[in-house]
Amino acid sequence: MIEIKNLTKKFKTDVGFINAVDDVSLTVEQGDIFGIIGYSGAGKSTLIRCFNLLEKYDQGSVTVEGKELKSLAKKDLLKLRQNMGMIFQSFNLLNSANVFDNIAIPLKNTKKFTKDEINKRVLKFLKLVDLEEKQNAYPNELSGGQKQRVAIARALSLDCKILLCDEATSALDPKTTKSILNLLKKINKEFKVTIVLITHQMEVIKTICNKIAVMEKGKIIESGNILDVFSNPKATTTKNLVFESLYSKELYDILQDKKDLENIFSIFFIGDLVEEPVLSTIQKKYDVDVNILFGNIELILGKKLGNLIVEITGKDLDKAILEIKEKANIRRL
Repeated sequence: MIEIKNLTKKFKTDVGFINAVDDVSLTVEQGDIFGIIGYSGAGKSTLIRCFNLLEKYDQGSVTVEGKELKSLAKKDLLKLRQNMGMIFQSFNLLNSANVFDNIAIPLKNTKKFTKDEINKRVLKFLKLVDLEEKQNAYPNELSGGQKQRVAIARALSLDCKILLCDEATSALDPKTTKSILNLLKKINKEFKVTIVLITHQMEVIKTICNKIAVMEKGKIIESGNILDVFSNPKATTTKNLVFESLYSKELYDILQDKKDLENIFSIFFIGDLVEEPVLSTIQKKYDVDVNILFGNIELILGKKLGNLIVEITGKDLDKAILEIKEKANIRRL
């Protein structure tokens, strides 16, 4: 549905040009909720703005539904953009217009709909985002979560098939973030809308996404199925993001107190293996001691993902590790 090939976007600075997006390639398939994550300055927002040509790229290609964006005439690009809604961290609502009129803006701009058709569409999406009672309210009368719901309704008003989300929950509290993510999942499932979201929060990624790409210094350094990347991260930045998402400061302090981290392991179990006594069996079978420092179970894509941080010592350590690898992803911290 969206194919990015060798995409590069440069910006001029006082010290020369920098590649905000550097030779990026990725594919978003229909029905995906595709998360792009990275720390501040990684190039995430620049990349997503290239998806609809809000930001003109210097090299490479962006192909949406078989059409390369730069090859399109202006009117054809505008038509394609109508199929790609976008929401932002700052909501981008018109403060002088009420909720109803904010949602109606794209509908009026196309000049294709009658007044009755506009009314029906706006009311339809007000109901979807659960803001029917707020249609006459103004943005300054709304909470942050309500403003984002208005922005989502506006983005969907033209029945877009792709929704781009640029840090859409970053300004919201955890409870409101959860409600917005649940709404996005509903939109993806019921309206078959493909979603691409930018975030620096792994919690957002693991809550809603089925695929992930990790950015650093303008490059994609790791990508794949969320379960695979989460349970077996390869790049250092990905490991850090997963670590920050899973573990508390207290665990970090415990690890800091350990003089030797050589025998500290992170183990991930997926699915039914979460309920198997793997470590108990290993301890009985081999001459090893297992000290569990941390454990939790996440539900990702409807599958259980169990994680343990353990200290394993003993003369049969290597044999024990090999057997654990047959059932789980295990790596030294």
